[in-house]
Amino acid sequence: MQRMTNRPRGLIILCCVAVLAACGGTAAPSGPPTVTSAPPATATPPTSVPTATVAPATALTQPTIAAPAATAPPASPAPALTSFPAASVTAAPTTSATLASKPIKVFRDPDPDPHRDLAEAVAFSPDSKTLAAALSGGNVQVWDIATEAKGQTLKGPFTMLFAVAFSPDGTMVATGSGGNEKVVRLWSIPSGAELRVMRGYTDRINAVVFSPDGKTIASGSSDTTIKLWDVATGNELKSFAGHTGSVNALAFSPDGKTIVSGSEDKTAKLWDVATGKEVRTLAGHTGFVGSVGFSPDGKAVVTGSGDTTARVWDVATGAPAQNLAGHTDKVYSAAFSPDGKTIATGSADHSIKLWDAATGKERGAITGMPGLFTVAVYSPDGKTLATVHDIFAISLWDATILAR
Repeated sequence: MQRMTNRPRGLIILCCVAVLAACGGTAAPSGPPTVTSAPPATATPPTSVPTATVAPATALTQPTIAAPAATAPPASPAPALTSFPAASVTAAPTTSATLASKPIKVFRDPDPDPHRDLAEAVAFSPDSKTLAAALSGGNVQVWDIATEAKGQTLKGPFTMLFAVAFSPDGTMVATGSGGNEKVVRLWSIPSGAELRVMRGYTDRINAVVFSPDGKTIASGSSDTTIKLWDVATGNELKSFAGHTGSVNALAFSPDGKTIVSGSEDKTAKLWDVATGKEVRTLAGHTGFVGSVGFSPDGKAVVTGSGDTTARVWDVATGAPAQNLAGHTDKVYSAAFSPDGKTIATGSADHSIKLWDAATGKERGAITGMPGLFTVAVYSPDGKTLATVHDIFAISLWDATILAR
């Protein structure tokens, strides 16, 4: 799981607290959202957070492009579902699909502590049925997606968490911490028991990810290094050095032979897992690289950057293949859909954009949500897109609708 850094956390948290205080903690239900047409690769202006009166959650409305929106019959709000202002969804003129303008589920604490409840990273279980969030206060909260019920709360002696990942078999969760600890922790699921603690960093850990076979964990730190750990023993296997800035994000290739890393030094690097040697550097961004990911076939890498763009790179040559330009602020997250046809990007401009992976053209956008979109993660089954906002909320969107 990649964790996006460089957020103005203190400022955003204070702003979010102010908004929550003004709004009484929730937002009023709104009328049917507006669906507008927009040309590809055009950024949608940020929408301010409305100050509204407390009201229960209402039924979701899914408008159809070029047709009046149909209103669903009222439904009883689920215990963990929180009402949000309607987001605006735009799509390219050739798009004829129905787009979801509100998240299908929202997970959040009804009384969030701005110092403890900000979700720094999220991860889906391999079966796409469970969601885990690393919270800024040091806990990992697990939810059952179908029932929205809280599962385990993994608690340790750490003060801050920045990364979380499920093992490929779903029986373990790895976390990366900062503060006074700076360790990788391994937990058993569903028991919640702590299995191992891996030490060796001098600064916080921003990224943790399991290898496809589940035998190795890779972690990246603000001390500029990448380490590989043996899951069975907790022993350090290798340490990669080459970045000159914080390592913000990591991903394994589908065959487990290559790692891609994103750094504060404005580059991404490809590494040979067997030898620990750098294969090539992906250079071209003019801002930090805060998110990385492989395409499902392992032939391409996507990067998200502080320069407001995301880029797609050819793994074999290191050459840029697509420049995804359209956001107006930092891109904190970029991810391929499991079928490799779509790329989702999340930005500080308050929008999620969907791009055609083959052409680099913008296919649609979700705008108007409060806070920064700092994380956009697809579920392994490709049916759900999870986003994290700097309002202590994790939203789930119907990815099958958004991708049409």
